[in-house]
Amino acid sequence: MKTTMKIIIAGCWNCKKDMKIALVDNTMPVSRLNDNLLEIARKHGVIIKYSFSKTMQESYNACICSHCNSMFGDWFFPDYWYSEPVESIDVDLD
Repeated sequence: MKTTMKIIIAGCWNCKKDMKIALVDNTMPVSRLNDNLLEIARKHGVIIKYSFSKTMQESYNACICSHCNSMFGDWFFPDYWYSEPVESIDVDLD
């Protein structure tokens, strides 16, 4: 199935500096992306690492701030579902 990955500039919750995050289909955060989609996001400048979320009390793939290494976990993604992307990439979910 074809859909769109959006690369969005978000403010880091910790240092407030700009960072890139990726969303697929407006509502799918990086924690739910397959390996192919993770690689596409990384190629477009999104830093993604398997990290532990104190808020969620679990580990999962999350966007990481390049300035302070803070995790931008699933908790923050709903705030950006309808943000204007800096890039839109056609991707295949299969």
